[in-house]
Amino acid sequence: MEESKVTKTTTRKKTAPKTATKKERTVDDVMPNDRVEINNLCDWSISFVSEETGKEITIEPHVRKYRRLTVAEIDSQVKVGNIAFCGTDGYGSHAAFQIVDPLIREYVFGEDINPVQLTDEAVQDLLETNSKEEFSDKLSSLAVTESEKRMIAVICADKDTHPGVNIDDAPSYMIAAIEKLSGVDIR
Repeated sequence: MEESKVTKTTTRKKTAPKTATKKERTVDDVMPNDRVEINNLCDWSISFVSEETGKEITIEPHVRKYRRLTVAEIDSQVKVGNIAFCGTDGYGSHAAFQIVDPLIREYVFGEDINPVQLTDEAVQDLLETNSKEEFSDKLSSLAVTESEKRMIAVICADKDTHPGVNIDDAPSYMIAAIEKLSGVDIR
């Protein structure tokens, strides 16, 4: 007698793939002990006294992605009005330190802001301006403090430290205006 085999084929019911909902981070997710990424936008060291520990903190020139400070420390520095964090308007414009994460800026300043700061990208954008009038307006709003007037010359002249800024093709009126503003020859 021959054995008969019964084979049952099953197919898996196809279901639509679940779309993963990516949770957006909000200010409510920021924790005081989180580390904050900051950049020193200056060509010199900047020191201040920690509000959390009472110790002096020094951040070296051109430091990028510095992550040794907590949200609580940055928040304390903003609350005491440290100009290196608060800048000229109290919201980070023209500050020596750039708080990289916009969410942390919103947390410490109390609103969603994008402060005017003298970064390599801002200077390159300035140099790509098409008209003299627009260039003049941008320059006067970008380099406001004495340190920014000094730094814009450094950013334009030091290709090793600021490789993203190219003044080689900049019109002479731009170079002359930056030199006049900074008091430094950049070529």
